[in-house]
Amino acid sequence: MEIKTQEKAAAEVDFTKRENIELYIIIGLMIVSVLFIPVLKGIMAIAPIVYFLVERKVRKRTKEEIGFRTANFSEKMKKSWMLILLVGIVMQLFYLFSYQNLFPQVLEHVLGRVPLDFSDLNPILFLSIVLLAFGEEIVFRGLIQARLSKLMPVWVAILVTSLLFAVMHIATGETTVVMVDLMSVFIDSVLFGIIFAKTRSIYIATLAHILANSVALLSIYVFVL
Repeated sequence: MEIKTQEKAAAEVDFTKRENIELYIIIGLMIVSVLFIPVLKGIMAIAPIVYFLVERKVRKRTKEEIGFRTANFSEKMKKSWMLILLVGIVMQLFYLFSYQNLFPQVLEHVLGRVPLDFSDLNPILFLSIVLLAFGEEIVFRGLIQARLSKLMPVWVAILVTSLLFAVMHIATGETTVVMVDLMSVFIDSVLFGIIFAKTRSIYIATLAHILANSVALLSIYVFVL
């Protein structure tokens, strides 16, 4: 019995090591793609999602285990609604008016790096926002933050994940402009990360992300364009 217990423990350690190695490879490839091989950035935006879904099937993870939780959804929404409104509405309006009055170059930079046409509000544009938000939450919260949280304190995992999230949004430009832009991306990611940590739900984190993107889009359309 003791031998079997030891073998089981050793197998679990080996399994965890494989998980971690896979995570490090994904993070490494993402960083390399955005910093050194930009043509691969699009591929590396999709590849982690494919890995996440395939890995779930291969290792027979439950939906709840990977963050697709619907149980107690309304209760979790009640616990996180203030954070959702903070990141989804308050922070987006704060960024816009700060950029307009203090950093107008940053606003131009943001409009330039986002591959969407803000001048034409249509269903496809909003569908793109939904899909982008869902994909990013799968990768950064469901995969990276969830895995890192097993290796370090949750707050550290949120910060590391958010740093990577910001790095993946780098676009060429004046250093100060880029840094101000990435700071807002980092702050949003921290708030998304806190929401995910509180709810363990990719769906709720995605709702917050969709709200943030939609408010940012509409505010730019109304107050800028």
